[in-house]
Amino acid sequence: SAITPSLLAKHYLPGILLQHGPLAIRHLTAYLIASIPGFSNIPPAKQRRLVVGALEAGGVNGDVIFEKVGWGRWDARK
Repeated sequence: SAITPSLLAKHYLPGILLQHGPLAIRHLTAYLIASIPGFSNIPPAKQRRLVVGALEAGGVNGDVIFEKVGWGRWDARK
């Protein structure tokens, strides 16, 4: 199955950010590499585009809001 920004926004990023607080994109990608089979096979530039696309789109159901809280750092809140 394809790894899409909406998949990340719905199933992975909320848990990572709500549990670990504000994180830089590189730290988010490290968590995703550990969590999602096949994510490490995606070139790093595309990994970053997927993560940024998911964060900019916001929470899928409106239950979690992603916020940019600094240069390259993102957080989530309910």
